[in-house]
Amino acid sequence: MHIHWDSGTCTSDSAQDAAQELRRRGFSVEIPDRNASELYPEMERLHQTKTWQRVGERSAGGTETASRVRKRLQEYERIPPETN
Repeated sequence: MHIHWDSGTCTSDSAQDAAQELRRRGFSVEIPDRNASELYPEMERLHQTKTWQRVGERSAGGTETASRVRKRLQEYERIPPETN
């Protein structure tokens, strides 16, 4: 969880850590007594199953995606009138 403060971003590993940080800074929050896997067992099951699959190969620099996007954007490129 990310909390964006004026002094910078604070990253917490759990809701308990985030709640403690908020309390330390003067906010009135309830600190959860259970972790998310106990509250939402279906989320834990989703994380454990391998139902997600990547589509296509991910290139090192994203060149395949960049070239595809560039090609599609060229359809909308304004071509300046010829000046002779």
